[in-house]
Amino acid sequence: MPKISKKRAYFIVVYAVIWILFFVVSPYIKEYINSYDKIKNRMYSDFEGFGKSLEEFDSNLSRLLVLDNYEFSGQKEFINRNRVVSFWSSSFDAASLGKTNSYPQYLFTYLDANDVINNVLKDGRLEQNEKEYLDMLYKYNQELIDEYKNVMGILYYTEWNYEKTRELQDNIVDIYNQYSSRAESLLNSSKYNLVKGYKGNFQDVDFEKVESYCKGVFSVLVKDQLLKYDNREELNADKYIFRTYKERDFTEAEPQVFGKSLIDAVDYTVEYDKKTKEVAVMAVSYSVTSQTQKYKENELDEMVNNVVNKFNTKALNYDKEVKYDDEKNIEYIRYLYIEKSNDVYDEMKKIDVVIQAHGLISSFKIVYPYDEEITLPILTKEEIQERINKEAKIEDIFMVRNLKGKIVYEIHLNYNNTLYAAVFDGNDGTLEYYGREIRNYSKYQRHF
Repeated sequence: MPKISKKRAYFIVVYAVIWILFFVVSPYIKEYINSYDKIKNRMYSDFEGFGKSLEEFDSNLSRLLVLDNYEFSGQKEFINRNRVVSFWSSSFDAASLGKTNSYPQYLFTYLDANDVINNVLKDGRLEQNEKEYLDMLYKYNQELIDEYKNVMGILYYTEWNYEKTRELQDNIVDIYNQYSSRAESLLNSSKYNLVKGYKGNFQDVDFEKVESYCKGVFSVLVKDQLLKYDNREELNADKYIFRTYKERDFTEAEPQVFGKSLIDAVDYTVEYDKKTKEVAVMAVSYSVTSQTQKYKENELDEMVNNVVNKFNTKALNYDKEVKYDDEKNIEYIRYLYIEKSNDVYDEMKKIDVVIQAHGLISSFKIVYPYDEEITLPILTKEEIQERINKEAKIEDIFMVRNLKGKIVYEIHLNYNNTLYAAVFDGNDGTLEYYGREIRNYSKYQRHF
């Protein structure tokens, strides 16, 4: 048998190792390629979905600018936020795969758009500054639609073109990064300065009075903690935000609430909403143990009633929701209060309280004082009732002063065994809402 040279043996071994590696690694390579293709296909789909959402957004914005009608029932979705979130996620993937250091900040304009626009329209009218914002947002959105059209090319006008689709999928990482760069550059230009970070046009507010009121509310609820202004105005232009700060001394005893040891290290945020004028106190961080004392329902009722009476002795408890844990023990209770004056339920005097089973008030909401007297509306209940077809049975009708300071009538009517609410302006009878969202102010009222 002829001898095999060392060199030949070396090549045989190397060749064998390569083949072994090929057969071992090959499935993983294929899996990686398939996985990468799936990522690109998903990114392409997200890009296409985002473009369609921009066009839907365009229609909704143009409606606001062209038609003098800003009334919507509940929160309206002007842009599909789920599609924006998907596109945002794919944009981060593109930045990572493309090894760029820039991540898309312009998308926050779209992620926040529904909240901002609903906030702008909450009072049923557009101030000049608000209209300018919507106009600028519309024009900015138009420019991004044009960029989208340029990218899609023939696919924008036809249902399918395999070659063009494949081309876009292969280059989708670069397409994302170039698109984001262009969008970011436009937003940062002086042309669209109003769009960036816009939260709404707010009436001048006396900050010192707001601060004093917020601290006063907080001091009733929480003892021995201080608040400081911590707003980050570039992110929270629609609010004043205060937070607690305290140098912790772990040699001290636990905080005392309602005279008894409760929980440790409670951090609070207090927010004043410039649009609704609502003050919200929230316990954002705290810890409890299995030894933490829990209270019975009637004890929690008494705690909350004592607190509410410090703010409004005329408040009626019109709703109460008890949340139980898996073992059927009370987890927390939510109480809703409102004042009734001159037969009008006054939303300017609403109070919303959440108390945990261990006695901590984790959420307390109250409207900043509004002292203007209630003026009864021009139309009577009987005149409003005449607007309802006789085929519907009227279950209830009452007056409400809403957060705009306007008196409305709310009718609860039963039609075809379904309960609906119809809300009419008390002075001109305009229908402001019709649907299944019911305000149950008159159904459940009590003082504890």
